Amino acid sequence: MAVLLFIYTATTSSFAASLLDNPSFEEPISSGWKTYAVSAAQSSEYKQSGNFSAKVKSTTTNSGSKYLYQIVPVAPEKTYSFSGFALKKGEPATTVYLSISFYESIDGSGSQIDGKSYRSNELKQDSSEFALLETDIIKAPENAKTAKLRLTIQMPTGATQVGIAYFDELAFTEVSSPSPTSPQPIIPPTSQQVITSYPTLSEIFPNPTKGGKEWVELYNPNSSTVDLTGWKLVDAANHSKTLSGSVAAKSYKVFEYSSGWLNNGGDILSLVNPSGKLAEKYSFGSSERGEAFAKDATGKWRTTTTPTPGKPNKITGAGGFVGSSNSETAQNTTGTLSSTGLDPTADYLGDTFQFSDPNEQPISPTKSKVAGVNERKGGSSSLPTLLISVGIAFIGTAVAWPYLERRKIV
Repeated sequence: MAVLLFIYTATTSSFAASLLDNPSFEEPISSGWKTYAVSAAQSSEYKQSGNFSAKVKSTTTNSGSKYLYQIVPVAPEKTYSFSGFALKKGEPATTVYLSISFYESIDGSGSQIDGKSYRSNELKQDSSEFALLETDIIKAPENAKTAKLRLTIQMPTGATQVGIAYFDELAFTEVSSPSPTSPQPIIPPTSQQVITSYPTLSEIFPNPTKGGKEWVELYNPNSSTVDLTGWKLVDAANHSKTLSGSVAAKSYKVFEYSSGWLNNGGDILSLVNPSGKLAEKYSFGSSERGEAFAKDATGKWRTTTTPTPGKPNKITGAGGFVGSSNSETAQNTTGTLSSTGLDPTADYLGDTFQFSDPNEQPISPTKSKVAGVNERKGGSSSLPTLLISVGIAFIGTAVAWPYLERRKIV
C-alpha cells in the first residue's frame, strides 16, 4: 500500500499592491486616467523610475484646481494611503499636491462624502528633482464605494503662465489599521519636500529564523557618498532607530536589529531624514520566516525567498526570478543546481543540506534520514541483491508446492 502525502503552503502578502491602474505611466495616460482642465502625456524628460512619467499641464492660467484623476473602488471603513513622486515647473505661484475624496456612487459621480478632501503635503517651488507626496492614512467612510484620486495643480489668481507638473510612481494601497496602542509615525508637517540627495529603502527582513536578527537594507543611487547621521527608521508603533555612518555611491548598507522590532504580521517602515521629513515609506503585510521584502529591477516591492543583505536584490519564490534591483543587470537562472555546488545529475533523495553563506565554499550534502524515505545505497549493488532475493523465493515455492498439493488430496 502506498501512502501519498501532499503538503500545500500558501504565502500571502497583504496590503502591498497598488489599487491604481497604470500607476507609473508606462502605458498611455488614457489607460486608467482622466483629465480635468489639464492636458496629460507620457514624458521621458523627467522620471523617478522606469521609462516615463506623466507630464500634466493646465490648459489655462485661470485660478482654481486642475487635475489628472482616477476613480478606484474602495471598501467601507477600510484604511488607505495615497502617495507618489512629483516635480513642479511652470507658473512660480502654483501649488502641486495629491488628494483623495470618497463617494457613495460606484462611478465617483455626485458630491463627495461629508464634503471632505484629504490632501498630501505640497510642492511650491520648481525643481529638477522629484519629491515624495503622501497623504495621511485615511479611513474610508462607512457608506463609501469609490475614491477619486487627484494629481492636482492649484493655479493662483493672476497667474501669467500655465502650471506644469510631472508625476511618477503613484501608489494607492489598503493598509492595516493601527491599534490604539500603536500610533502612526509622527512626521512633522511640511509644505514642501524637495529631496536632492537621499538613500532609499532596498530590502527588509522582518521575520528571521530563531536566533537570527531582523535587518533593513538601504541603497544609495547617487554618484556621491550620503551621510546617514540623523536619519531614522520608524515602524508603525512609532519606535525609531537612529542611523549613523554613511553609504557610498551606488552601494548598500545594512542595519541589523534584535528580532521583535518589526511586526511579522505586517508593519509600516518609514525612512525619515534628519529634518524630520519623510523620504520613503513602505507598508508590508505578513511574511513567512526567512522571507524578505525587496525591490526588483523596476523598483517594485516583491517578496523573495533569497535575502541578499548588502548585495543586489534577487527575487525568488512563487513568482520566480525577476531581476536585481537598483539598475543591476538581470541574471539568467535557467541553469541547474550546480550554482550551489551540488551535482545536477545526482540523486539526492533522502539527503538534507546545510546552506552556507554565499561567500563561503560551495555547499556539500550531509547524509541524514528523512521521515518516510529510506536511505538509498549505491546503485551498483541494487540489481544483484534483487535477483538473489527473487531466486530464493522461487526455489522455496517450488519445493513447498508438491507438499501442499498432497495435503489438499488427503
